[in-house]
Amino acid sequence: MIDALAANAKFTANEIRIDISDIDNLNKALIAHEFHFALWALSMGKSYTVLRCPNKLFKVPAYLALKSGGEDMTGNTINNVLLFADVEVSPQLLRLAVNLIENPGKKGIVRLRDERQIILHDECKFSLLGKSTKVANNWSRPQYWHPQDLTEFRRECQQSLNDDGSNTLEYTYRACDADLGLFNREPGNWREFTAVYRLYDGGDGEYYQLAQNLGMRDLVDAPVL
Repeated sequence: MIDALAANAKFTANEIRIDISDIDNLNKALIAHEFHFALWALSMGKSYTVLRCPNKLFKVPAYLALKSGGEDMTGNTINNVLLFADVEVSPQLLRLAVNLIENPGKKGIVRLRDERQIILHDECKFSLLGKSTKVANNWSRPQYWHPQDLTEFRRECQQSLNDDGSNTLEYTYRACDADLGLFNREPGNWREFTAVYRLYDGGDGEYYQLAQNLGMRDLVDAPVL
């Protein structure tokens, strides 16, 4: 039932909206999944998940997924939030987003088709070369990965990763500030990152990679392209 509800979700600036056939099914959904609805809203930076049926609506506020004092159900502070790019959200992508909230860290989700960063956890701001998560969420890998590292990464992912998230690939790559560009050799433009990746079939014709940053270091000399 929860997957069918997620598939029916629509999004506004402040709400997730789910249409349900009648009041009985609305009540059943609310009783069974109220916390999930609150967590969905919290994970996507919305204020409410709104359940609607003819002549009736019910708002589930995001704060129900928080404890008092600005903490979530696992004791994390309220800055445990995600930034979404302007993309359609499938049920699988929504589940991955909720997983990022429940298991926070320097993590993000990349859409494989165009290698675009579409979801970033707030913790990623500490490894973005001084950029905001809002800015970085518009980057795609060819803009900032070293081309040689990106080619090798694609090959290893294709050979190694299952599309159900059941295994991981750890990979080290060189990256620059996407705004400065690959050919800028100024000190501080290049860093080396190590991350671990999982691959998921989105069920919507898209594939997504879940990435977790394990560490990084500054590169004194810009690499040869």
